[in-house]
Amino acid sequence: MRGFDDDRYLMRFLKEGDYAAFETLFTRYREKYRQFISAMVKDNDVADDIAQNIFMKLWINREKLDENLSLTAYLYVMSKYEIFNHFRMLRNRRTSAMSELGAGISKVIENPAASTPFEELTFSELSNKVANLIEQMPPKRREIFRMSRFEQLSTKDIASKMGISPRTVEEHIHLALKDLKKNVNNPVLLLFVFLYL
Repeated sequence: MRGFDDDRYLMRFLKEGDYAAFETLFTRYREKYRQFISAMVKDNDVADDIAQNIFMKLWINREKLDENLSLTAYLYVMSKYEIFNHFRMLRNRRTSAMSELGAGISKVIENPAASTPFEELTFSELSNKVANLIEQMPPKRREIFRMSRFEQLSTKDIASKMGISPRTVEEHIHLALKDLKKNVNNPVLLLFVFLYL
C-alpha cells in the first residue's frame, strides 16, 4: 500500500487508526522482535505471548504515538519493558511461593523434632527425588553441579579445578537445572530445587 514502505508514514497511518497499516507493521516486525525477546527470556512460548502483547498495546495506544520517533526504537523499548515486567512477575511469584514452601521445609531443617510426620516425609521424598535426578546426570555435569551447589564453589574455581572455561561451567550448570526442571513434574518439588539448589 502507498506510503507503507516508509516507517514514518506507517506510523502516521497507524496513529489515525488504519488497520491495514497495523497489519503491515505486525507482519514486518513481529518476527524480528519475537526473536529478540526469545533470546532474552529463553522460552519461545513466552516470547510469542510478549510479542503479541507488545503489538496489541501498540494498537490500543496508537493515538499517543509520536510520529517523529523511530518505529524500530519504539518497538525495542516496548520489548525491553515487557521483558522486564515478565521477569519481575516471575520473581514476585517465585518469592511468594518460596516463602510459603520455605516456611514448611525450614521447619524440618531447623527443628526436625517439632515437625509433623507428614512434613518430615515430604522433605525426605523431595531430597531423595532430587538426589536421584542428580545421579542420572552425565558424570561431568553432575560433578560440576555438585561443586557449584553443594561445595559452594564459584564458576571460576570450578573452571580452574576442571581445566575448562567458566563459560563451559555455566553451560553445564544451566543444563543441569534444565534437566531437573524437565524431570520434575511436581510444583512443590520444583520450588524445592530452585530454593535449595
